[in-house]
Amino acid sequence: MRKKILTAAVALAATTGLLGAAAPATADRKPDEPSLTGSAQLFRLDGQDVRFTFDVRGFAMDAQGTFRFTHRHGEQYGWADLKADCLITGGPVATVTGIVTATNVPGLMGQRKGVSVYDHGRHDRLGYSWPISHDIHVEQCLSMAPFETVRTGDFRVEHWFPPLPR
Repeated sequence: MRKKILTAAVALAATTGLLGAAAPATADRKPDEPSLTGSAQLFRLDGQDVRFTFDVRGFAMDAQGTFRFTHRHGEQYGWADLKADCLITGGPVATVTGIVTATNVPGLMGQRKGVSVYDHGRHDRLGYSWPISHDIHVEQCLSMAPFETVRTGDFRVEHWFPPLPR
């Protein structure tokens, strides 16, 4: 009986990454750095189509990569591409900020926006820095709590722990 329990525990640890198994990574991701990847559509009852896509890796202000959001509501359609300027992870949660490099939304070009992601399997959550106003100034590495729910898709947060001080 003990052998069966131990075998099951080892199998569970191996499949959840507790034994240090390599996690899927983007082509440019090093095994010792955090990352935020994936695409998903948010849950909206009123028919709005809101989507986010991430391919960001690196620690803090050394983050590299891009992310994108699109928002369609009836005939209105807005989108923005952002170049990441910070990525912070903590367990299954990531916060990324970036500067808008391309958009069809007037006045959005060059602004910094922040997004937070809670990687919770098929029930991921996402928050962003502009639900109150698009004009709010966002500092690097800051966003709002992940208040939206993902309908389809999946985000992947790879957390990396910095070395502890001696």
